[in-house]
Amino acid sequence: MRATRRVLLLGVLGLVLLSLGACAAVSRATSPPMPAGTAAPEVAARAVSPRSAPAMPAQAPAPPAGAIDAATGAGVAEKPAAQASDERRILRTGEMAVAVTSVEDAAREVQALADRLGGYVANANLFREAERLRGTVSLRVPADRFGEAMSAVEGLGRVENRRLSSNDVTEEYTDLNARLRNLEATERELLALLTSVREKSGRAEDVLAVHRELSTIRAQIEQLKGRINYLDKSSALATLNVTLLPLPAGKPLVDNGWSPLDTVREASRALVRLLQGVGAAAIWAIIVGLPLALAVAIPLWLVYRGVRRRPGRLSPGA
Repeated sequence: MRATRRVLLLGVLGLVLLSLGACAAVSRATSPPMPAGTAAPEVAARAVSPRSAPAMPAQAPAPPAGAIDAATGAGVAEKPAAQASDERRILRTGEMAVAVTSVEDAAREVQALADRLGGYVANANLFREAERLRGTVSLRVPADRFGEAMSAVEGLGRVENRRLSSNDVTEEYTDLNARLRNLEATERELLALLTSVREKSGRAEDVLAVHRELSTIRAQIEQLKGRINYLDKSSALATLNVTLLPLPAGKPLVDNGWSPLDTVREASRALVRLLQGVGAAAIWAIIVGLPLALAVAIPLWLVYRGVRRRPGRLSPGA
């Protein structure tokens, strides 16, 4: 009997100790926030700072987001990202130089082409060079109709130059989306931390510290979204730069006939050019030739006079 009582007492004592241990654990888990002098919120704020943000998704990136998606619709938020990563993002650019009979008419046709293909004219310019009209038109057309646009421009006249270039930005686009998802996960954790700090600690410095980190993360998110939006629009529309040149004026096969007035004009121009040449030669002769002639003639004349006088002086003495 005594042995049985001892066993029962030991069992009851063990149950009491286990109950006390469980109560202590529960009290620690549900204990009120630490006093105002503690630095636990600051440590938590540092744990989710941008410097450690890349490591946070590695610890528990998907479980919270997956649990939320499971409650509201599994995989709804992740499906567009998966589709976006599968699509290629290519920036296409084309440059063409076309010789046309009428630059103005060709420019109007190119602008109408952009409207017809669902694009727009980004830039258009008409100017004169060497007394001949030239033009440049820059088009933005849907990428899937880029070949159609180039074929239509080729039909305007004679193609003098053609160049195509493409830049595949799919890798950059995928990397930007991955960084965006990580930053959005960090933003959600910072929001949860901000709510926890406000409810438990309520210290202004703790709230401001978390809010600063949250503002930094949001600025990075907006920057990434802007770059992603730019790549989306740039890959959806291709750029085609068209240079319109006038066809070289060749000599006509049939002469238009003789024109006396044109002949008079040509003869007048020839006479004017001849008189200009004569006048220029006279000016050169007066300004340059006369001084040179005097510089040479005067010493020769003095030498000549000296030679003539010597024989006259010696003849009487002889």
